[in-house]
Amino acid sequence: MPRAPCTFRQRDLARAIRAIASAGVEGRVEIGRDGKMVVVIARGRGSLRYQRANTEQLTETARQELAKVARLNENLLLQALSNNPASWVSDLAKELNWFSSKNAPHKSKVHRTLARLKKQKLVVLERDGYTITERGQNALEKASQ
Repeated sequence: MPRAPCTFRQRDLARAIRAIASAGVEGRVEIGRDGKMVVVIARGRGSLRYQRANTEQLTETARQELAKVARLNENLLLQALSNNPASWVSDLAKELNWFSSKNAPHKSKVHRTLARLKKQKLVVLERDGYTITERGQNALEKASQ
């Protein structure tokens, strides 16, 4: 008997898991036989009762949490670039303690964050590497307040 088409993507599951982790609560993601994802969140440390919420309801909260984390990562990377302007990507990852599950510097995370900063025109790529623009300096000062 052929399988039914999947009603969600792997990125949807990853978003739900990250939302639980970033919210700082205990919980899990269950996938029903119909393919519907359900996020189960514990109500208290000693409580065995669970509150069930549909992932569509948590989508906005998850987006807000992910946006906060992305902004924090961008600010951290801007600060690291201002301290060490001619750093290699792996050195920036080590300085920020961004390591992959294999305990290697998470260079792809640095590249993704640099791409977002470049798109916002906070950094520019030059011959010697990335340089913070005046707009980036202003954003860095604003973030440090």
